[in-house]
Amino acid sequence: MDDLILRTQTAWSGFTANCGWVRFGTISFLNGFTAMLRENQLDVVWVGHIAEAFEKAGGLGSLPNTVIQTALAKYDARIGTNRYHPLLEELFGDPFKPGGQLKATPTPEAVGLWWAGLTEAQRAKLLASVPLVIGNLDGIPISTRIEANALTANYFASRPDLTKNERTYWEAVAKGSRILVSSDPANYRIIEMVGTLTPATKNTVTYIPGTGASMKDFYGRSIQAFAEHLVEESAGETVAFVYKDGPWATWAGSRRNSSAAAMQALGDKVASFQNGVIGLDPTGGAIPQNGITHSAGLTITTAAERKRVKFDNVISLSGSYVMPGWSPVEGTKYHHMQYDNEAINLLDDLAVHGTPHKLTGVFTQHIFDGEGTGKIPAHNRIAQGPGTNAEPLERAVGILEESR
Repeated sequence: MDDLILRTQTAWSGFTANCGWVRFGTISFLNGFTAMLRENQLDVVWVGHIAEAFEKAGGLGSLPNTVIQTALAKYDARIGTNRYHPLLEELFGDPFKPGGQLKATPTPEAVGLWWAGLTEAQRAKLLASVPLVIGNLDGIPISTRIEANALTANYFASRPDLTKNERTYWEAVAKGSRILVSSDPANYRIIEMVGTLTPATKNTVTYIPGTGASMKDFYGRSIQAFAEHLVEESAGETVAFVYKDGPWATWAGSRRNSSAAAMQALGDKVASFQNGVIGLDPTGGAIPQNGITHSAGLTITTAAERKRVKFDNVISLSGSYVMPGWSPVEGTKYHHMQYDNEAINLLDDLAVHGTPHKLTGVFTQHIFDGEGTGKIPAHNRIAQGPGTNAEPLERAVGILEESR
């Protein structure tokens, strides 16, 4: 089935690239098809839990509602990070077994080898039982993570305490019109993929936001605007990952954007995603990687580069400062974009290690006429969509096209 889907994706990508009247947007034939498969898988999960309850009761023909509700409640618990599933013991160990113990966190490479060694039946069982674990585990193929996160989205969409934006978002993920490569809202983890990753994809972009990025930005669909336009203008040849894997940079406290240690910790996670998720993916691993960063996202990106991440292009959108000890990666092209009246330029004389606005020998400068936009509004505007930010977006599209 995986091979057939891959062949269909490749054919569809070629079709959309050669037929100008086909709109390649966030909803497509492929997304609808995969959504149908996911909904069927949810039925398998639900029926499985009911069947398990009947088996434990002796299969005598009927069960009281309380027993059925208890069985379904297990689904709520098992949707979480239950790393003690028997099929996960090889990776994580099991401290609850006699003589058992926890194992060190497996490397993405080890996870990939473990996953490749499972049977189709074992993989299906893990997707049904612990989709939240599988959907956020580095080393698992991106297509499988997407499938797992669509399953958990049905659970998240059913919670009673959601805002309208939250419910709409999770329902869209469950249906396949929004695609998540990482999804664990209890731990503030979310990575949204824009576009469809196929062998015909020419570029991947990881969009790394600035200070204060939150889950609400995803639910409100503002944080995806820059990346969505890049993908739309590429006619499907670019796929973007809008990244916020865990609690993000803040203005104060332990994750403050002025803390080199905090920024390096976030950069380490970006490095794990680039190298252990995209880099090891059967499809994504062969595609050039690019980083587009807003504000403190640049600092985080330069921290990731210190951990052997290699981008073809790094585009700074009003980037803050580079990490201590950072040096340009050979072969990477660096660009800095901002409006002429930019608040972040106040760091030019304060940042000891340099800002992209001052490092003109490294970052090609792209300064745009803000037409009187204030300093803070200009800083926010540079990361917005085409309605308010058309010229920088057009320039970014051109940079990616030149590197294909």
